Amino acid sequence: MFCEDDVAMVLAERQTPNHVLHLLLSIFSAGFWIPVWLAVTMLASGTYKCPRCGARTRAYVPRKFKAALAAKSIP
Repeated sequence: MFCEDDVAMVLAERQTPNHVLHLLLSIFSAGFWIPVWLAVTMLASGTYKCPRCGARTRAYVPRKFKAALAAKSIP
């Protein structure tokens, strides 16, 4: 993934809900936690973020950054 803020290719991350925790809360609350679990899962951020700066990443390098990225990688 490409980070526009760092002008670099990064290994992007995305946060997902902790399903084991929500399962345990659903069991201990006799199922009352299930609507909350569904809402958290549906509203979870599906975007990948840069681990260095937290900015949204892209799956491709935009044209305006290709020259800068090429210049950065040349020693």
